[in-house]
Amino acid sequence: MNALPGNKIEVAGERRPAEHTRARIIVLALVSFLAGAALSAAWFYRGGSHPPAREASAAASPAAALPDAARAVLQQPDSPVDPAALDAVRRSVPNLDAVSLEEGTKVLREAALAQFKLAAEETQAQVKEARQRFLQAQGSQSEAGQRAAREQLRNIQEAGADKLRQIAFNSRAQIAALQQLKKTAP
Repeated sequence: MNALPGNKIEVAGERRPAEHTRARIIVLALVSFLAGAALSAAWFYRGGSHPPAREASAAASPAAALPDAARAVLQQPDSPVDPAALDAVRRSVPNLDAVSLEEGTKVLREAALAQFKLAAEETQAQVKEARQRFLQAQGSQSEAGQRAAREQLRNIQEAGADKLRQIAFNSRAQIAALQQLKKTAP
C-alpha cells in the first residue's frame, strides 16, 4: 500500500522526529562545549610540565620554550607590561622576591585552572537551567518558547567561551608580567 502525502495520520502524544532531532542537537552542542572547556582546562594546566627533550632544548635556548606572548616581551625588554597583570601577579604569588620563575608560573597556572573550573561549572549550571526551560517549552509545544530557549542556550555558551578565553588571556599576560619582573629583578 502506498501512503498518499495528504493522508498522514498523527497520533496524539506522539513526538515528531524533528523535535527529537532538535533536542539531540542541543544536547550534543552542550556536551561538545563542556568537553572543549574540560580539554582546554586540562591542556592549559598541563602546559606547566615539560617533557625531558623540551627541557634540554629550553636549556640551550630559554626563549624557545616560552609562549609567544612571553617571547614578545623578552624580545622587547622596554615594552610596557599591563599594570593589572602586575597587580594580579603580586596578589597571586606570595613573597614574589623569594619565588623562582618556575614556581611563580606554576602558582599562576594553578590559579588560572581554578578560574577555568569555576567558570566551566557556572556555565554548566546555566546551560542546565536553559535546557530545562527548553524541555518545558517543548513539553508545552511552544515554538516561541523553544526558539527563545535555544537562543538563550547559544548566548550562555558564547558567554562561557568568552569567559574562558579571557581567563586564558589574563593568565598569559600575568605569566609575561612575572617573566619581566624576574628578568628585571637584581
